[in-house]
Amino acid sequence: MAVYAASPVIIAQTASLFIEPVMSQTGLSQTAISIGPIIFITLAVTQPIVAFFINRLGTRPLGLTAVGVMLGGLVLLTILPPSRFSFYGVGILMGLGGALGYLATTAQFLSKGFTKHKALTA
Repeated sequence: MAVYAASPVIIAQTASLFIEPVMSQTGLSQTAISIGPIIFITLAVTQPIVAFFINRLGTRPLGLTAVGVMLGGLVLLTILPPSRFSFYGVGILMGLGGALGYLATTAQFLSKGFTKHKALTA
């Protein structure tokens, strides 16, 4: 569930809080620093691929990988120099990390948990 709490959706929705500081540091326009669409497009494109890997590897390895990728994206966002390339690259990385651990992985993990423990959920 930590992956859900650190999901790319939360990052994309709260990115508007940091528009002024990012604009002043990078000199980019407000539309150029909108990271939300980059994250959501990456999520949409990669979900079928993630579903394939869920069937192959299971949800736990993908969830753990997602935590690592999201953490790496957040660390890179703080240490990379402010530029359009680094900003968009980190947005794509956050979208990939989110795709690995957000919608399909969380839904599959929860449904398997409820199937295994039917007596506890009734």
